Amino acid sequence: MPYLKTDRALAALQDRSGGLRPAERQLLILCNGRHGADDLRAMFGPSADATIARLVEAGYLQQAAPAAPVAEPQVADLAPDVGSTRRSMVAAKMYMVGMLELIRDPLAGDCIRALRGAADEAALLGELIAALAFVARKSPDSYGGKVAERLGEILPLPHLPALQRARAGRFDDAEAAA
Repeated sequence: MPYLKTDRALAALQDRSGGLRPAERQLLILCNGRHGADDLRAMFGPSADATIARLVEAGYLQQAAPAAPVAEPQVADLAPDVGSTRRSMVAAKMYMVGMLELIRDPLAGDCIRALRGAADEAALLGELIAALAFVARKSPDSYGGKVAERLGEILPLPHLPALQRARAGRFDDAEAAA
């Protein structure tokens, strides 16, 4: 069973004048709830058992409670939910404005103004897709693909089908669906 430092051990390590020998200090530092007696014995040799016993008796160490089994995450648990703060139309708009600012073309400014002037979510989605199409036309395929991929990580989940249609090259259909 793994060992944990007590408050007394933390104070002694911080103070450095707690009367601990160097080997005891080293052992205390490693007692973070991950190392049991077998691990410590492998690192410090057979004298680790006596050192552990001294530190437990002096109130510097305690055995950690057995950890509750951790369930393996399911694929559904890894998918962000619709309300995730990482996915928002505002973040998608800010990202696309940033990408458009990198393109040295007067029409990029028109796309930025259109994004900023979108009246509602559907209009913003249409402008995002139009901006993505513009970036794809004005940059190498690999860069356009990376921008589209990142936009897919930011855009709220209900809007991903429109983005996927846009990535397939049907920008007009995607704008109409928005």
